[in-house]
Amino acid sequence: MNRKNLAREISRRKKIPITKAESFLMEIFQVMEEQMVHGEKILIRDFGKFECKTRPATRRRNPQSGDMIELPERKTVVFTPSKELKGKLNDSIS
Repeated sequence: MNRKNLAREISRRKKIPITKAESFLMEIFQVMEEQMVHGEKILIRDFGKFECKTRPATRRRNPQSGDMIELPERKTVVFTPSKELKGKLNDSIS
């Protein structure tokens, strides 16, 4: 599911115009982005936690040339699902 499909589904469920749902969704993403850039965690009860983590600098081998390359320290977003979400995902397998 992409952003447009998500907005369409919200629009259908809440019976609001798709443009309003899309605008609302983009505002949520913008707030989440701003908070993570400032190092804040985003905890959504019964869904999960988004947080920014720093990966250390490493050395890796280029598979094509075999040369060693340096990868600088970088930040990445990590999502940890809640216990409730994990339970629902695992229940759907059975």
